[in-house]
Amino acid sequence: HDLVRVARDPCVKVQCGKDAMQRVERGAQHIERIVADYKAALAAGTTLPRVYGVTTGFGEFKHTRIEPARFEEMQRNILLSHAVGVGNNPDANDPTNYYPVEVVRAALILRLNAFLKGNSGIRPTMVECVERMINRGIVPLVPIRGSLGASGDLCPLAHLFVVLLGEGRYFVVQGPEDLEYRTYAGVELREARSQLAADLGLSALPAPSYKEGLALTNGATFSAALLALAVHDAERLANTADVAAALTLESICGRSRMLDPKVPAARNFDGQSDAAANLRALITGSKLIDTADDVQDAYSVRCTP
Repeated sequence: HDLVRVARDPCVKVQCGKDAMQRVERGAQHIERIVADYKAALAAGTTLPRVYGVTTGFGEFKHTRIEPARFEEMQRNILLSHAVGVGNNPDANDPTNYYPVEVVRAALILRLNAFLKGNSGIRPTMVECVERMINRGIVPLVPIRGSLGASGDLCPLAHLFVVLLGEGRYFVVQGPEDLEYRTYAGVELREARSQLAADLGLSALPAPSYKEGLALTNGATFSAALLALAVHDAERLANTADVAAALTLESICGRSRMLDPKVPAARNFDGQSDAAANLRALITGSKLIDTADDVQDAYSVRCTP
């Protein structure tokens, strides 16, 4: 519920806890030590440590050792190389080609939460930058097609964070009313290269350091964001349906026998048991239920749970 609140209301702010930021710092220091050990081994001519995505390339280049001078360039390149998503049509200004505001914000929140566990090797500076993106309403344009599904949302995440390189476009939302746009008319699309640092309240954008490009693009985060919003809405819809059913029972002076716990228990359906329990609670104290002289209600009513 907290995720949905922040995703759907830009007025709700987030703050990184002190303990969480200490975990982030320890993770970043671990990556720094790996890089230092690699440079020392290279200078001494001893066996070089291999750490995926830090001292080696990505994917099919996992066995390729990277020169230390190019470690940070490689992190920048993973964002640039994967920011190749597409929409439903070639119109770059058609909002249907991009994820809705609430999904982009939910993805930012989930990514921030992952970073705060301290296992991503990302610097506090970068974590604070993501926090600012959420709190200042920064919404990058993220094309809807390009995810690898369970293998990761590398492409959408690259679009989400490539703005930190001064690439791509974004807009700023101030309140819930900004979530309801249907076209980009009246919405100022901004070029990240010239504007993002100022909108984040920074003098300059932080360039990805060791492992950070990999950390920013690692996860099925957009898939999780879509599912989290869908589950929340499904729960609300189910509860609303129960309320409508309870009011229907009231209006027809219906019978409560079909809500007896033994009925769903005999079928062993958890969902039916939960719905029946919710309906029993909703009609508690009713002066209309069970007052009609009927053997049973219409099937559409008595099968409600």
